[in-house]
Amino acid sequence: MSKKIFGILIVAVCTFGLSGYVLAANPGDLIINEVMQNPAAVADASGEWFEIYNTTGAGIDIDGWTMSDLGTNSHTINNGGPLVVPAGGYLVLGNNGDSGTNGGYTPDYVFPSSFALGNSDDEIILDDGTKVEIARIEWDGGPVWPDPNGATMAFMGTPAENNDGTKWDEECTTTYGDGDYGTPGAANTGCPAPPVPDTLTIYQIQYTTAVGSDCYDSPEVDSLVFTSGIVTATKSGGYWIQDGSAQWCGIYVYDYGHTPSEGDEVEFTATVSEYYGLTELGDVEDDFTVVSSGNPLPAPLDVLTGTLAGGCEADAEPYEGCLIKVTEVMCTADLDGDNQWWVDDGTGACEVDDDLYFYDPFVGEEFDYIIGICDYSYSEYEVLPRMAEDLNVTPQPDTLTIYEIQYNPGTKADCYPSSHVGETVVTSGIVHAVKYNNNFWIQEAEAEWSGIFVYEGGYALNLGDEVQVEGVVAEYSGLTEIGSVSEVIVLSTGNALFNPLDITTTTLSAEDSCAYPGEPYEGVLVRVTDVQCTALGLYGQWYVNENAKAEACEVDDDLYNLYTPVVGQNFDYLIGVVDYSYDQFELLPRDASDIQEVVAIELMSFDAVAGDGQVTLTWATASEVDNHSFNVYRDGEKIASVPAFGDAHDYIYVDRKVTNGVTYSYQLSDVDLAGKETMHPMVCNVTPNAVPMAYALNQNYPNPFNPNTEISYAIPAKIHVTLKIYNLLGQEMATLVDETRDAGRHTVSWTATDIASGVYFYRLQTDDFSATKKMVFMK
Repeated sequence: MSKKIFGILIVAVCTFGLSGYVLAANPGDLIINEVMQNPAAVADASGEWFEIYNTTGAGIDIDGWTMSDLGTNSHTINNGGPLVVPAGGYLVLGNNGDSGTNGGYTPDYVFPSSFALGNSDDEIILDDGTKVEIARIEWDGGPVWPDPNGATMAFMGTPAENNDGTKWDEECTTTYGDGDYGTPGAANTGCPAPPVPDTLTIYQIQYTTAVGSDCYDSPEVDSLVFTSGIVTATKSGGYWIQDGSAQWCGIYVYDYGHTPSEGDEVEFTATVSEYYGLTELGDVEDDFTVVSSGNPLPAPLDVLTGTLAGGCEADAEPYEGCLIKVTEVMCTADLDGDNQWWVDDGTGACEVDDDLYFYDPFVGEEFDYIIGICDYSYSEYEVLPRMAEDLNVTPQPDTLTIYEIQYNPGTKADCYPSSHVGETVVTSGIVHAVKYNNNFWIQEAEAEWSGIFVYEGGYALNLGDEVQVEGVVAEYSGLTEIGSVSEVIVLSTGNALFNPLDITTTTLSAEDSCAYPGEPYEGVLVRVTDVQCTALGLYGQWYVNENAKAEACEVDDDLYNLYTPVVGQNFDYLIGVVDYSYDQFELLPRDASDIQEVVAIELMSFDAVAGDGQVTLTWATASEVDNHSFNVYRDGEKIASVPAFGDAHDYIYVDRKVTNGVTYSYQLSDVDLAGKETMHPMVCNVTPNAVPMAYALNQNYPNPFNPNTEISYAIPAKIHVTLKIYNLLGQEMATLVDETRDAGRHTVSWTATDIASGVYFYRLQTDDFSATKKMVFMK
């Protein structure tokens, strides 16, 4: 029955006072609309109240009416004048008129505090003073009626249902004054039932064929849903669940309130949303439940990298949120600034991100498979590995420095064997000697323990080639070598060789087989100076020492057999690779330039400067005796003869018959007045070019180092460059360069302070180039 109908009835049966309000009323004209019988903000004795609502179209005066209960409480309303309940309006009666102490409301009438409203069960009966009952409610403290604390009982029914406890609700929406729930003097809002979520599978939430405004938006966006699944991955503030091993069966849950574990079966209510194209569940409600734990995860779905290679693609969307696997892939790009990298199975490169697990791959690294969550971020699909086990690296050998392979100062048995014998390793260095059968030596630094012999005749290499070698560490009669070579990669060519280390003949003494002083130099380019030939051997060997008291070392013709000395012949120096053969360290000169006889010409310097289409050679002599001329050789071919001045002098020669981009090797000889030509050992390797033709990041020098080292690089154009140092965990340790540099070759120094000994990486990065190399810091 509407208020308008009540109004019509009142006109028919009631009389009106002179002021326009009703002097008499019928049952149902007034109803008890709201009761605060148990406040929480203040004591009951200070904050109880109830509200009357007028269902009619005219005001009703209740002055003189009686309020009572079924017990002893009874009170006659005495306002000292009219107390009108407005038509269609409310009137509040309370036991305390002070809004500062009653919980924060203003009553229209104050009744005695002795008239208490029971918290468990009680009644309010309202009659018009003539024993005509107008309104009544009888609450029971809980079985049928609401039993709130800090909130009112709010009537939500029709006037005829005023004493039906099922039509009353706890007010839980609106607060008043000091924070209790209620609407004194206003319409009730009650406690609306929460929306009932749809129970949906993840497939029903995810599946769509429409691109939408983001990227294949869920058809359930903004819907409240109840769903369940197995947790397949977790992160701070969220997790992924999946309810099957099929497309469209995975989804991300954005939830800081719960922290389930992988393998937990969970169910909950949440709201579907789109976050920049990623369908996710958020605002997870309190019904979150871990149904069971330790469940097997769904099998990952096989996906081609090309499927994930594009942006928002229909072929990729079904895998969003699912556990997936890409197989037989290779890393095609180093980590970028966001720790992302790319892999390709031949169908196109897809992104791998470190959002769940960090891994620093190298370009060319191969994986049998990579498992991870298929995520969508910054308009790209990506794979998120969760742990190391998700990256099944195709068995790779350890990458070791030559120092790590060679260093062994304490075990003389089998002449200080490597601690890595039998292991497959990858190492790198500069080729500084090649044998007739294409076996070769490499060296990684101008330091002890930095050279090694590679026994493999299948690769034609040149001096100065920077190579990466994969093979097995072996000991051949005391010589540490890399054999069973499976791969040799030429990383760069034309590199300068490391300067030979100066040693004494005693270091390689022929009188003590496997003497420790010689072991650190095995495979290293060395030099002995001011020596004399003391004896000749039977098979091309000869022996030299510095003086009669020094122990002689053996020189062998294994690399260069076109020279035969005479006993007593003096040498300014001999350069060669240190070999170990037949229980003896020996020096192996590589060519004529490694053998410098004492000559009348003292060459102080010999330099070559590359230009654009030319090479300028300069040299200076400290003295000249009976010198006729100098011959200039390019790549072993004589190209010019320069007359000598016969005394100390500075010389210059410009070779203009060169081609930019080609590396040339220059050497000098002097010709005495008798026509004898003597080759000088100094060799200059240069590449004429206006600017470098390509990017290059060179190996730091020295390496290993303590604490200073230098890193050089080349850039073909003016560009912004960063050069940074990282530890094995990928943490940035230092920034050496972060600025725009001109085209050319640059060198930067780094002093390692306050860091631990170990392996570090340095990375050169531009907009279109990235390269990383490894170095070893040893305190």
